[in-house]
Amino acid sequence: MEKYNAIKYDVVIGAGVAGLVAAHDLLKAGRNVIVLEKEKNIGGALSSFKINDYWIESFYHHVFSGDSALFDLLRELLLYDNLEWILAQSSFYHKDKFYKFSNQLDVLSYSPLSFIEKVRLGISVLKIQKVSSNKLDSLTAQEWLIKNSGKSVYEKFYKPMLVSKFGKFYDNASAAWLADRLKLRANRGVKGEQLGYMKTGFHLLIDALKESIVSKGGKIVTGVEIKKIVCDDRARQLYYDDESIEVNSIISTISMDMFGKYVSLDKKYDDFQYQGALTILVGLDRKLSNYYWSNFVDIDVPFGAMVEHTNFKTVEEYSGDHIVYLASYPDNESEIWKKKNDEVFDLYFSGLVKIFPDLKMDSVLWYKISRLPRAGLVYTPGVMSKLKEIGNETGIKNVFIGSMFNTWPERSINSSVVKGKECADLVLKRCLV
Repeated sequence: MEKYNAIKYDVVIGAGVAGLVAAHDLLKAGRNVIVLEKEKNIGGALSSFKINDYWIESFYHHVFSGDSALFDLLRELLLYDNLEWILAQSSFYHKDKFYKFSNQLDVLSYSPLSFIEKVRLGISVLKIQKVSSNKLDSLTAQEWLIKNSGKSVYEKFYKPMLVSKFGKFYDNASAAWLADRLKLRANRGVKGEQLGYMKTGFHLLIDALKESIVSKGGKIVTGVEIKKIVCDDRARQLYYDDESIEVNSIISTISMDMFGKYVSLDKKYDDFQYQGALTILVGLDRKLSNYYWSNFVDIDVPFGAMVEHTNFKTVEEYSGDHIVYLASYPDNESEIWKKKNDEVFDLYFSGLVKIFPDLKMDSVLWYKISRLPRAGLVYTPGVMSKLKEIGNETGIKNVFIGSMFNTWPERSINSSVVKGKECADLVLKRCLV
């Protein structure tokens, strides 16, 4: 097996977007870089697979008009022209009916809300966008919304979206997170929101980053098990599998609790909660709805949202397959993680049949189940101020951390790009070769 211990390396743990971007930037500066990834494939939450002559992401993805760091990276990699903007239609499912809910005007025709409730909803949206998130950091979204929009508006409108995003943690989601998230998403037009997607898929970005890293002499090693990291005032050596590396710096893009098994992190990392992501991706022979994204108000199904990808991209781009994501965010102690894939699929497909009673198993062309037990932080009250205090620091001189686990308020491709670049900048400033 090839040895890497002749020289010191900048080590990147995790080959998701943040890790690959950090390695890409370090290599541009002439550094010696090795990326270690426990999975066999790279890409992390943005990983893709090929089926029926097309590529599709294991988890749903799109980008927003304000994702400037990502756009700069795409331009650098000569990929920006592959980005296309598509009108995305959203809905609420209530009492056996889909209601279009893609822009502010759609609230007027949303019959589950009374006229007074619609007024309260509009006022609450305007109000929370104007309040400083610092003033909301100690509150839950639930308590602020019930106080400022009323319980009925909360139950009929806000709660389904919080459940879709946070699963069982919905009632402890941060009001500051909601405020900052709404401010980011406030640019919807009259027709709805334009979202970005790459022609043929985001595998283009992962492939381009890999090519850049390898062409500059960087190393990406997959299927890796880290054994130990030797530290005193700084990280000095890392052991994985049967290899050892002399460390110049470490950038960790894995969750802080997992990384804490290898190095002693400050206790300020201990209070974070993590949520999982479990997504069923289904190829069907038929269309289900007219919407890209649907939330469910009053029906008991195991998923929080249905994302019908081929109502966003055209079905012709996917060999005629109608592609649907069933997205959920079970906590790490949930029984769902113990179930086998076929049991999980049966459970989720049964939920889908509740919404579409005429849907039969014969319509299923293929399916894939993707699991991330730690998909990111739960944004609870106080998390915003903690993340701002921590930044990308670990308290160890040459060890930095940055990924979806310390971003605010989005866990997005763009935020991962930002974190990767921030960590690379810290290494270049503080860790001499």
